[in-house]
Amino acid sequence: MKGHVLKRLAEHGPAIFAQYAGGADFKEIGEQYGCSWQTVRRFLIANDVPLRRPIWKLKLDPFETEICAAYAAGAEVCDLAAQYEVQSETVRRFLFARYLHRDEAI
Repeated sequence: MKGHVLKRLAEHGPAIFAQYAGGADFKEIGEQYGCSWQTVRRFLIANDVPLRRPIWKLKLDPFETEICAAYAAGAEVCDLAAQYEVQSETVRRFLFARYLHRDEAI
């Protein structure tokens, strides 16, 4: 591992792995150890820790058909976000990952 921050994190490896396995996100861990979320992510990857799927995949994937159909029918991103209790940006990322535009929606 390169970088002094990654070496410093190595001293706390078991605690960081446990926090991440317990549900803490990169940002929370980074704040605790005085580094960025990107550094925490790199540290976990460097130590072969399997990363969790992004929250939007976990929350929205089961509703893919309904969300895509509603968006195609003209539903606004902010309305879909409120309905599925996520941020608007979460819905935007979900739709973008599917290359979905109103004129192409199912």
